[in-house]
Amino acid sequence: MFVPQQSDIDILDQHTPELFIKLFLLNNKFQTIDELEGTLISGSITLDADSDIRRTASFNFYIEDMELYAEQYSKIWMDKFVDLRLGIKNQSTNQMQWYPLGIFLFNENGFRYDLTTKFIECSCVDLMALYTGLRAGTLPGLRTIATYGLNVTDIVRDTIIQLGNIQNFIINENTNPGYLTIPYELEFGTGVTVYEILKKISDIYPATEFFFDIDRTFIWSYMPTATDDPVVLDNDIIAPLVDDENANKDFSKVKNCIEVWGQDDISARIILVDELPKSSFIYGTNLVGEVENNSDLPKNNTEFIIAFGVNPNINDAVRVISDETMGDRCIEWYVTYIDEDNNISWGMPYFYFINPDSPFTIDKLGEIWGVFHSGEYSMIYSNELCLDRCLYELYIATSMQDRLSLSMILIPFLQPNQKISYKLKSIGETNQYIVKRINFDLTSYRMQVELMKFTPLYSWL
Repeated sequence: MFVPQQSDIDILDQHTPELFIKLFLLNNKFQTIDELEGTLISGSITLDADSDIRRTASFNFYIEDMELYAEQYSKIWMDKFVDLRLGIKNQSTNQMQWYPLGIFLFNENGFRYDLTTKFIECSCVDLMALYTGLRAGTLPGLRTIATYGLNVTDIVRDTIIQLGNIQNFIINENTNPGYLTIPYELEFGTGVTVYEILKKISDIYPATEFFFDIDRTFIWSYMPTATDDPVVLDNDIIAPLVDDENANKDFSKVKNCIEVWGQDDISARIILVDELPKSSFIYGTNLVGEVENNSDLPKNNTEFIIAFGVNPNINDAVRVISDETMGDRCIEWYVTYIDEDNNISWGMPYFYFINPDSPFTIDKLGEIWGVFHSGEYSMIYSNELCLDRCLYELYIATSMQDRLSLSMILIPFLQPNQKISYKLKSIGETNQYIVKRINFDLTSYRMQVELMKFTPLYSWL
């Protein structure tokens, strides 16, 4: 992760910055074969953590080299990769400071020259375009891949190496046994892309993502929540650069009660609350199919509900039993009823998520249900996965809707999924945020940043 130094902070205060662009042209082994540098005239760069192709760029720059016609053997052609750098001259030191933007492909390009302009136009996309079908990645023939019981890490590795020819990758494994194997056969028809195969595998398990990072490494991992990440820029640095803020909450997408239905009527519910209802008895166990201390539990068909969150409302009517390795999250089997003979019956998992800091709880808004079924949900095959999908849908329907847009001076080293702190000018409240999307306007030296409020409760993602 790039750690900004004082020299990086200093350039943010420059009123008339000079921008430059540098392209390291790479061959198919990603070896540098040439370098182009010019004065930036105009352009835009988008970095989007939620997009399939996360990095796109288009720009015009002035250059003297007359050999850059877009023909098959010229410097700029579709067989080249480009390592793109943005340069800003530090007016105090008169030194250039270069910032990497990522490894790209030329998507479209043009060249226009006359005695007064001498500039080149380029449009670039990141390496995922090689696998989505935009530039490549479509597989010939009819392919059926029987992957039942295979290890997820193995099948992902085989797919990216054998079908995608990707050699530089990191696969972050989930140690949960329920996530280690493919649960059923996956079948793909004619014209499928490498991206579609990977996407179908990732859809089986919630909160899984894959992308190319700034150094062209393919990453397969679980969506970051920045729980343990440092704040890269604080309000003292951010605030003077901001001239417009827009707290954007899409109320049409907010849901605080989630129900998910999977295979064979497997289902789960979760409800977002400020505190637990006083009449509820909370019970959780880390032992599948077993219950601890049955004789201490209420009888006569009393219903039990599992809860987790931060600082549950523990009182005489509430009790939580959980595995200390899982903290206060109880995700295993649940008890619905226990009769006088200590017989257990199991039913729909019914969970409360306790977060008094959320503006979206049922205590504040009433119940707003989101019910998810069929399609990709029909592939959910276990109670644990059903609950995990409930939690993920709750995350999307609450935290991901608590967003903030800032219009501000360009920060060339800011990247998606980094954490910053910012004090809202409108209400004076300071929060931490995760960067989700950045659009650099290189012409005006400004950027539009979309932030998601950091919610430490969702560290389970």
